[in-house]
Amino acid sequence: MPASIVSSNREKIVLQIEIPIEAGNMLDLENSLQKTLNDAGQLGTQELLGLFEPANKEPIVVNKQKWSYKGKVLKHYESMYGKIPFKRSVYQGVRGGVTLSPLDIDAGIVGSATPKFAKSLAWKYSQMPAPAVKEDFEANHQRTLSNSYIKHLSDRVGALIEEHSDADHDYDLPQLDKPVSTVAIGLDGTCMLLCEEGWREAMCGTLSLYSADGDRLHTIYIGSAPEYGKESFLTKLNDEITALKQKYPQVTYIGVADGAKENWRFLKQHTSGQILDFYHASEYL
Repeated sequence: MPASIVSSNREKIVLQIEIPIEAGNMLDLENSLQKTLNDAGQLGTQELLGLFEPANKEPIVVNKQKWSYKGKVLKHYESMYGKIPFKRSVYQGVRGGVTLSPLDIDAGIVGSATPKFAKSLAWKYSQMPAPAVKEDFEANHQRTLSNSYIKHLSDRVGALIEEHSDADHDYDLPQLDKPVSTVAIGLDGTCMLLCEEGWREAMCGTLSLYSADGDRLHTIYIGSAPEYGKESFLTKLNDEITALKQKYPQVTYIGVADGAKENWRFLKQHTSGQILDFYHASEYL
């Protein structure tokens, strides 16, 4: 075997690799090296997954419900190094039905993907379309994925980020060099044609903090995926405005937008003055 485990415990894993050197150019040798490193990565990841297995077969409590041990079930985990088979313990509630795996919960598995793999794939998909991500993994990681899997896993990562963002809304603003005098609230949207749902509007917004001299001190950016109506986006924007007004109750709040009436209906609730966006206005001159 080109890769093997020399020793493994809860403190360290020692791997040994053998790199075959055959006649060929440097690129062929590098590809051979990467394949061997991927083999070692699969072995190492398999050992790391074992760290999250329950120490015994005692019942566990999840979401205030008792779950009992039902044995081990084989699952294939997707990682940066390849697909990894692993028999993990599964538990079932007193009424039967769906089972759960403590390993998946404690290790932060996203579907069948390890956290590192899910994070890397989602980042790539945020930068380029699924076919390009597929090509990138094949060319640079020796991993073969389908377009549908790339989209599905990215959606799951996005849902987790959204859930985490909603749960941990509070954050600290950076230390500013000057006092805040004005907050400018802007929003805009663009219609996008989705294959199954038709036209939907994707929204973005900004809350910019300015000093009395007109220097921009900080900007909070808000975005929302295309949706029917703007409910989730406006809820986010409203929450950010409320938080800022609690921190800066005495400053001037100004709305900045194009001529869309629905934008002004929202902004007039939160601002004492409104400004028509220069670039939108200039398009008509």
